Amino acid sequence: IINSYYSMRFTDLVNSYRVEYFVQMLDEGKLESYTIEALIKNAGFTSKSSFHSAFKKKYNCTPSQFIASRKVTISS
Repeated sequence: IINSYYSMRFTDLVNSYRVEYFVQMLDEGKLESYTIEALIKNAGFTSKSSFHSAFKKKYNCTPSQFIASRKVTISS
C-alpha cells in the first residue's frame, strides 16, 4: 500500500520523516545546545551514513551544505 500510495519504500518513507524531524530540530535552534550527531540519533538514525544518504535523497545536498545555506539565509 505504501509503495502504491507514496511511490516509495517503507524505509524511505520513515527516513523522510526522520530527516524532516532533524530539520525541525535545526529550526528550533537545537544545534546551539546539541551536536549534529546527537540530533541525528534523536531523529532515529542509528548511523551517520544512513542519515546522510536519506538527507541527500530528500534535499539533494549534504546536511552541512543545507545548514550553511540556512545560516546565509538567516543572516541576510
